[in-house]
Amino acid sequence: MIEALSRVGLRQLLLVSIVSLLGCASPREHLYTLDASSSELPPSVLSPVAMERPTVVVGPISIPQLVDRPELVVRESVYTVATIEQERWAAPLKEALPRLMAVEMQRRMPDKLFLTFSSAVIAAPVARVLIDVTRFDVARDGANVDAHWVYKPTPPVASKSESTSISGDVSVHEDLANQAVKQEGLVDARYESYVDALRRACNSLAGQIANRLGPQ
Repeated sequence: MIEALSRVGLRQLLLVSIVSLLGCASPREHLYTLDASSSELPPSVLSPVAMERPTVVVGPISIPQLVDRPELVVRESVYTVATIEQERWAAPLKEALPRLMAVEMQRRMPDKLFLTFSSAVIAAPVARVLIDVTRFDVARDGANVDAHWVYKPTPPVASKSESTSISGDVSVHEDLANQAVKQEGLVDARYESYVDALRRACNSLAGQIANRLGPQ
């Protein structure tokens, strides 16, 4: 009888231990990239012929300290934000943003070679694009990105046509692509939709800068 009770007690102890271990297991972490896998410069861009085009360096890009962290930051109201611990950027935003901007500007202005400031293949750039991002928000109503940018020629390399600095301010809003997420807040797709909206907002920012620069 005592032995049987001991076996029952042992089973209960093992069951409690297993449940405790499962309860202590860390939630799954999700990593997001701001630049989609398709946002890669084709090999032809870095070919010897392509490298003869005027080079423009994109960055550094400054971002608000509030979002300069690995976790995804979501605005909940005018005065409150939430840091989502298990939803994280795969790379620092200060690295991902210049890369995304350079790729998008390259697509829109193929007569120049746009590279990030950290690229190892930069040789005598004719200009730099400096960007100060003052807002980088995402919420249920979509993503908002505000920035001040300066296109600054690099003497003495800059030619006569490249001798003038150009600057501007851009405000971009992009709705969430998934309306169900926007209306119902579906957890399984919400954060991916947030990242997608931020990516589209940054692409739009790069497009507006490229349109302002036009042929140089």
